[in-house]
Amino acid sequence: MLKCFPRCGRDTGNALLRNPITEKRKPPLNPPDERLVRVLLDAKFAERLVDDHNGTPQCPPGRGQNHPVIHEAGVGKTSGLHPAIQRLQIDRCHHRRERTAQADPHRHRRVKTVFIHRSVKVLPHQIEHAPVVDAIPATGSRCDERRLWLRASPRRLSLALFLLFAGVAHTQESPFLSLAARIELPNVNGRIDHFSVDLQGHRLFVSALGNHTVEVVDVLSGKHLRALSGLAEPQGVYYDPSTKRLFIACAQDGAVKIYDADGFQLLETVKLGGDADNIRYDAHGTRVIVGYGDGALGFLDSKGKKTGEIVLDAHPESFQLEKAGARVFVNVPDKQEIQVADIFDNKLLARWPVTSALKNYPMALDDADHRLLVGCRTPARMLSIDTQTGKQGASIEIVGDTDDLFYDSARKRVYVIGGQGFVDVLEQKGADRYDRIARYPTAPGARTGLFVPDWSKLFVAVPHRAEQRAEILVFETK
Repeated sequence: MLKCFPRCGRDTGNALLRNPITEKRKPPLNPPDERLVRVLLDAKFAERLVDDHNGTPQCPPGRGQNHPVIHEAGVGKTSGLHPAIQRLQIDRCHHRRERTAQADPHRHRRVKTVFIHRSVKVLPHQIEHAPVVDAIPATGSRCDERRLWLRASPRRLSLALFLLFAGVAHTQESPFLSLAARIELPNVNGRIDHFSVDLQGHRLFVSALGNHTVEVVDVLSGKHLRALSGLAEPQGVYYDPSTKRLFIACAQDGAVKIYDADGFQLLETVKLGGDADNIRYDAHGTRVIVGYGDGALGFLDSKGKKTGEIVLDAHPESFQLEKAGARVFVNVPDKQEIQVADIFDNKLLARWPVTSALKNYPMALDDADHRLLVGCRTPARMLSIDTQTGKQGASIEIVGDTDDLFYDSARKRVYVIGGQGFVDVLEQKGADRYDRIARYPTAPGARTGLFVPDWSKLFVAVPHRAEQRAEILVFETK
């Protein structure tokens, strides 16, 4: 049941109305996930949290002092929780009688409502049985401005708390992913695109598109090593361990730059065409494949010489190669298709329409089950496509604004990274059955990353936004 309260707090029984004057000065909260709610706890319970613990609750019995908490302030310096659930705001409403200097000092002139806003650190066990009074959709919409409240009875406590704190519980105690480290990316601004990895050297290479750099990170020490600057919007990056060369595809000038990955000297610049994007390695032909332009896949040898290309109908986004075959599957969102080509004959074989969802950008391949896993943004769905027939087998709701997803063949899971501010974990129950088993908060705009099966780690790029710093979140898979 929805109930709209007036702008001022005339109803003294509603002890949790927010200050309309203070509220005007605050920008509307606009978390990416519209299903998140801000839960307002019972006033007495809220006061106990503030007063008993003085804003610093203790660890529950049986847990160590390092047990994670819900941090206050969403400034991006916390333990990976989404800003919408980093702060538990306790609104304590007090009513007092004001006296006037001119009137009888013993006579009350009017009642004035005073709002005291407190942010406290709270452990999950402390709110597990908290009496929920109200929950407001945290969308920052006009409904929020009109104080549109969703009434929640104490009997619905478990459901309301699950909606709000499911991500927190998974982040802290989930058997699927755990946040192991955060690696800061100093002086990195703007959008962050794709990754590559040096397994032997324990390095990550991160395309900082908006910063015009590729950042080099040491995973073992958790430190930023250096930045390769002067790149025209780097998107795709690939490290070739056999030659120790780093290939970087740039969107702005359509060039692929090749560096020595030890000393980082520029060895070669190959002009392909506009919008050089994703890069893959063809193990059969020992060559690098780059998607670029208005529709092409270009083939480069280890020295950067162009040896061929496949013409497509529009710009290619993510693409995947069969391990045991000669086919490459290419997302072509402008044509609402997946286009299939032969990498030996360099010719197009098929066009599979994508009709149930639009903007098919990321893609992963489950070779064993002959399934393509395609991430779409409108609506936010993951589609499974039979690689033998081209037919869609499943459509699963996922996090919004995805730009990377990965298939974990050892655990039969899919990790979907979305700019909505979450990582979704899907469990494969069959070739065409996937269930979402966990959702982990990251940060707004964090939509790219890399899954490294050899390390059992998932890396997620967090871009710099306002007080949210640029960093790499390191999740361990379990």
